[in-house]
Amino acid sequence: MRADLRAHDYAPHMHDGFVIAVTESGGSRVFSRGVAEGISTDVLFVSNPAETQSSWMGGAPRWQHRSFYLDAVGMTEIVGALGMRSLPYFTRNFLRDADLVERFLSLHRLLEQRGDAFGEREPFILALAELFQRHGSGGARIEPAPRDRTILRGIVERMQEDHAESLHLDEFARSSRV
Repeated sequence: MRADLRAHDYAPHMHDGFVIAVTESGGSRVFSRGVAEGISTDVLFVSNPAETQSSWMGGAPRWQHRSFYLDAVGMTEIVGALGMRSLPYFTRNFLRDADLVERFLSLHRLLEQRGDAFGEREPFILALAELFQRHGSGGARIEPAPRDRTILRGIVERMQEDHAESLHLDEFARSSRV
């Protein structure tokens, strides 16, 4: 998928397969695993199947991005081609990895041209192999984001957004109760 957004607000949702997204220009905010992070041209976003996520513009005037949506059947085939025993699991969603950002951006552009299917297969598998090697856990799962870290991140974001206003500790205490 290739998107050019000037406004969006995706409600919490999940995908059946893996999502790999790279930003061409602009940015967005994504909420996943209890954490909201900025997505920009230096971040590769990776989501495991059935992970809840949402996103919104977050003050950016535009967000141009390219995404891969990879189902379990296709991923299993790729894992087999790479000689791996199980699907990887990504323990982080937001990867600051300039080489992989450029690799997936170039790969998406190559696939968009719809040229030689055999010539496209090798760079596709090599890009995924690099992603799996650098950031995949080999199938192990992680615990959900700790509640305290999520609450603290929300408080810090509020402090950054409202730094010019009079902030009171009791307001933060009330907002941190779930």
